[in-house]
Amino acid sequence: MSRRSRRHRKRFGCGHRGFGAYCHCCAEAKARKEVTVLARREKRLEWLRSFEGDGVELRHLPRKVVEKARQVIADLGNGVSLAVLRGKRLRGDRTLVRVPVGYRYRLLCRWGDDGIVPLRVMSHEAYNRVARHPM
Repeated sequence: MSRRSRRHRKRFGCGHRGFGAYCHCCAEAKARKEVTVLARREKRLEWLRSFEGDGVELRHLPRKVVEKARQVIADLGNGVSLAVLRGKRLRGDRTLVRVPVGYRYRLLCRWGDDGIVPLRVMSHEAYNRVARHPM
C-alpha cells in the first residue's frame, strides 16, 4: 500500500494540513468548546433558578455570601439561638436584629411575635447607615 506524498495534502484555512474535506483537529476542538459552553450556561441557569425559593433578595451578592446567608436563614428557621449566630439587636429599634454573614455583610431581621423574619442582606456600609437611622 503506497502512501500519499506531502504535496497532495491540502492546507486548510486554520493553517493545518490534511487530506480531508475539513480540518478534523479544529472541528474536534470546536465541539469540545461547545460542550464546555453549554455546561457552563446550564450551571449558570441552575444558579439563577436557586434564587426563586429565597425569601430575601440575594442576587446581588457573591456566591460565598449567598451560601452563608442561606445557611443563617435556615438556622434561624430551625430555632438556633441568636447568641450562637452572634446576632445583636439594634439600639434605636429593638425589634431589628442584625446577624453577621461573613466579614462584610449583615442579615437584617425583624423580631416579632411570629419569630425572626429576615428582611435583607446588606453590606456593612449599607448596614451602618441603617444602624444609625433605623427603619
